[in-house]
Amino acid sequence: MTRLSPLARVTLALLLAGAVVLGLSSGRRHAVDDGDLVARYAEAYVAAARDAGIRGVPADCVAHAGQGAVRLVIRCSPAGAGFRIEYRVDRAGRLLPRQDEAI
Repeated sequence: MTRLSPLARVTLALLLAGAVVLGLSSGRRHAVDDGDLVARYAEAYVAAARDAGIRGVPADCVAHAGQGAVRLVIRCSPAGAGFRIEYRVDRAGRLLPRQDEAI
């Protein structure tokens, strides 16, 4: 077994510490709060409703925890419209295929 010199040990320790710090700071920078995701997709819903000639407001949306690869399910339904838009969001905050359905 080869022994590392004290300088090599210090260099290796500093490199590992730097990698840990970069990894942790990168994870924090990309973390998205659930509330931010709900707000983002509620605004997307409002824009889509407006384009369809429907008055949608963010309060039309409710969210609940998803399962598996789905982090959140956000359902938006304008009062009396007879349909809802469902946004499924993955663990990274990306939109999964949307499901619109009659209710």
